[in-house]
Amino acid sequence: MESGPQVSVVLPVHDTPLDFFREAIDSVRAQRDVRWELVIVLDAATEGCARAARAMAALDPDRIQVVGHVGGTPRRPSGARNLGIARTRAPVIGFLDSDDVFEPHALATRLAALAANPGAAMVFGSTLYWHSWTAKATDRDYVPSLGVEPETVYAPPSLVPRFLDGTAVVPCPCSILVTRAAVEAVGGFDESVRNIYEDQAFLARIALRFPLLADGRVLDRYRQHSDSWTATAGLSSEREARMYFLDWLEKEIAAAGVSDPTLRRAVTRERWKLRHPHLARLIRLVRRVPRRLAATARPGTSGQRHAESSGANHTRSAS
Repeated sequence: MESGPQVSVVLPVHDTPLDFFREAIDSVRAQRDVRWELVIVLDAATEGCARAARAMAALDPDRIQVVGHVGGTPRRPSGARNLGIARTRAPVIGFLDSDDVFEPHALATRLAALAANPGAAMVFGSTLYWHSWTAKATDRDYVPSLGVEPETVYAPPSLVPRFLDGTAVVPCPCSILVTRAAVEAVGGFDESVRNIYEDQAFLARIALRFPLLADGRVLDRYRQHSDSWTATAGLSSEREARMYFLDWLEKEIAAAGVSDPTLRRAVTRERWKLRHPHLARLIRLVRRVPRRLAATARPGTSGQRHAESSGANHTRSAS
């Protein structure tokens, strides 16, 4: 017998184009085989988005609620997500930005993966970087490789160094489901991180303390457009933001009581790269040569170009 939502989706909206926002909401309403709820957070949103949100909530008041305000100063993504989290009811929480979309079976599939691995606090997966929403970029869609073995549970804090150095892709928020217990244990999003590393700070908070499950299936689309926050961040501001993030991460590692030499070396290396960008770039270029030669010798292994629809049924454990 149904007794409430299995998963809550938090969807903040600020000044997103109205058609993008409606697509995001529709992708939640289209979810199959799962009891969901949607919390829309008006983060100083436009009147148009606010009207659309309230209209959707009026059509489905048992599953959709709207919080927040119109106009004024935005809380930023971390603050908006925390506001939404406070209004959720389900034991598992997911996130969707207002210009991205879920595939119809996304929530049910990720939820089943998490249920099959009760030791994991979070499941994350691959994401389609979605250019083909516009007819001008129909051939530019791609799926970054996870960089880690899928259908595998990773003990803390083993994934944090890999997220830092890029050997594991940093998952998009729309590919994540996380248990409420883990979110509450870490205090949600840290609102002091007010830059493009807000999502990564939350991911690090979880990955430092809890096992994570990697899932190779592609179940969401991350819309690529010139007005997105990451697209408008300049190189100098990105470096400044990354240095701030590394400072924050060192404090978070201490707060979590983690003593891991691999992680410590990874943070040190990333600091060095920021202080010596030209030398770091040269080293990267030199290291890419053998990888490119190997990829040429093994056609089809250079990267994923299409969304996957299924994955392995069995999960391994990794440390």
